[in-house]
Amino acid sequence: MRSRERRSPDLRGSTIFENVFADRCDARAETKRIHTMRHLFTTPLLLATIICTGAGCSILTSGERSSEIAESSDRTDYYIHPNDGSDARSGLATEEAWRSFAPLNRQELKPGDRVHILAPGHFDQSLRISGSGSRAAPIEVHFAPGRYDFFPENALRRTFNISNTNADPEGEKAIGIFLEQARHVRIHGHGARIVFRGKMIEVCIDRSEDITISDLKFDYHRPTVSEYRVTENDGDHLEIKVHRDSQYEIRDGRLVWIGEGWEKTGNLTQELDPETDVVRRTRKSLQNLQIEEIEPFHLRARGKSDLKAGHIYQVRDTFRDYAAVFTRRSKDIVWKDIHFHFLHGMGLVSQFSENLTFDNVVIAPDPKSGRTTAAWADGIHVSGCRGKVQIKDCSFSGMHDDPINIHGTHLRVVERISDNQIRVRFMHKQTFGFMAFNPGDDITFVRWDSLETYAPNTVEEAELLNPKEMRLTLAQPVPESLREKDVVENVTWTPEVLITGCEVRRTPTRGFLLTTRRKAVIENNKFYRTWMSAILLENDASGWYESGAIRDLTIRGNEFFYCREPVIHINPRNSIENDSVHRNIRIEGNRFWLSDKVAIEARSTKGLTIAGNRFYADQTLDPKEAIRIEDCADVTIRRNESFPIED
Repeated sequence: MRSRERRSPDLRGSTIFENVFADRCDARAETKRIHTMRHLFTTPLLLATIICTGAGCSILTSGERSSEIAESSDRTDYYIHPNDGSDARSGLATEEAWRSFAPLNRQELKPGDRVHILAPGHFDQSLRISGSGSRAAPIEVHFAPGRYDFFPENALRRTFNISNTNADPEGEKAIGIFLEQARHVRIHGHGARIVFRGKMIEVCIDRSEDITISDLKFDYHRPTVSEYRVTENDGDHLEIKVHRDSQYEIRDGRLVWIGEGWEKTGNLTQELDPETDVVRRTRKSLQNLQIEEIEPFHLRARGKSDLKAGHIYQVRDTFRDYAAVFTRRSKDIVWKDIHFHFLHGMGLVSQFSENLTFDNVVIAPDPKSGRTTAAWADGIHVSGCRGKVQIKDCSFSGMHDDPINIHGTHLRVVERISDNQIRVRFMHKQTFGFMAFNPGDDITFVRWDSLETYAPNTVEEAELLNPKEMRLTLAQPVPESLREKDVVENVTWTPEVLITGCEVRRTPTRGFLLTTRRKAVIENNKFYRTWMSAILLENDASGWYESGAIRDLTIRGNEFFYCREPVIHINPRNSIENDSVHRNIRIEGNRFWLSDKVAIEARSTKGLTIAGNRFYADQTLDPKEAIRIEDCADVTIRRNESFPIED
């Protein structure tokens, strides 16, 4: 039985709203039982707003709207000037401009409303956009060019349970730009540069629809990844040049990295060889060396070390406390002509959202900065989304994890409660606490060891019992063949995917990870020297529990330059033979410049075509040697060629 959808000025639709309520409440008390709000919309409280604060959640009817939100009745222009404005003014003319975002944050914007930020400056509040424009008359926000410093001290804060990055579920996260229950909004950056002065979610899009953000640059004043170059290693001591953006202190001969609101010695290091442009993770560090400062940003380390002269080292904490950008329960989101010069946290995470477009999004250090790191972890991370995910003409350089990762989440079945009810559990410590299933969602059961799908069903009711477990009531009986450790996948929330015209450089991990059962195309992309496989296709029910049985994937027209092998790796994590975990994969018309021999390795795939690819190698190579196949069915290999690499 699908929950009934009703609308009000504050509720965009029952499915999204009810699950956000559950997501937020569970962060307040882990043991509190949370039910979906499906019955709310069949009671007299049809038009209601749920307000959640640190003290809990309360329901307001439409006649009891929060006094914190003031409605603007007509099409209005608002003006903000951080240097010459005053919050005591009206904000309705350039000479009446407000100084801060605070007065604007209290407005419920209407069709055609425009916000003009007249000059760059310092802001210690979030920029919050709430309200509904229309497709014909969207809400517009315009930034004047220049540098904007966003400080977290008085920013809006929220608790979120974020896929793959949930080490601090109770921690309130400061937000820079906050689109909250907003519809039909256009944010025009005009080349403005927003610099964050402490850990923040740079942009949060929550329960919103038809949002376009364009022509903006984002950066950190003090990135949460520190960098230094070894200029000399004579065996007994090192000479070190620390990047000017990496503040530090020397305490008892030990190096401590100092940030804006944080400090750390660092527990993960990456090594960049500027000569080859290869970056990889390493155990090398300054941890056990005696450090002294010769002059600011020039250090001397005494002791033996295998740190290499000329190489650059990137150091960070591994505590997953933030996503750099977080989108949840939202629809029709477009990022266009955007530069992210630094992302703290898990990158651009989109969770249970629909129709996402990333068009000319560049995640790379500002060339003028001299930095080599742009992302604390992933670039674009899509978890449990649907509709179309389009990633076009994007560039990735300086990642600390995968540039693109698209997947769902398997939950383990831990109890058959009744003939049509099961209790399921999030299994990875970094992914939990959100509504992974909704009434009306189609699901499939999956064998945990073979990854065979079986017994499709539909969710009638979904309850978040606690942050780690849900109870699902199903339309059909629970299969008698259910086994211990089997999992379920949400089939409804799986996207079509297009990744085209993108470039990947300076990546210590994989290039693209993708698992979805809907049509997917990876075409005309370039990958340079990834330290692991350039494209990895997995699906597992025993590690990260990232789901997705591929059913229609084309990889064509891509170029791979000296990536770690196998360059394309089809590697579902089944422990029992199954020749059809993935199906219908075509790898056609690609070009591979190989460091060794293996371009493509595939296992447990049915309907695999490898055709018209070109392999370039330093050594004589039979095209058959470049392809490895294990436990696959219906495999076609034809017209692949090999060529020597010419100087």
